[in-house]
Amino acid sequence: MLNSKGISKVKYCRICGYSPLKGFLELGPLPTPNGFLTKKDLKKPEPVYPLTIGRCINCGLVQLTEIVRPDIMFS
Repeated sequence: MLNSKGISKVKYCRICGYSPLKGFLELGPLPTPNGFLTKKDLKKPEPVYPLTIGRCINCGLVQLTEIVRPDIMFS
């Protein structure tokens, strides 16, 4: 389910469906990758999104624990 900022919390492992994921690395709020700003936008606040990495205890897959909508990430 998406929140108002376009972020959805990953509740199940993408490979085996196990829940919950065990978060182990929180890099904090970061701007979108490839979100290059124009010169006129440099002084405006830039939107940031959480970047937390988790591991599935069942199968060991390392994955993001929050997903940002594709239209935000790749626009």
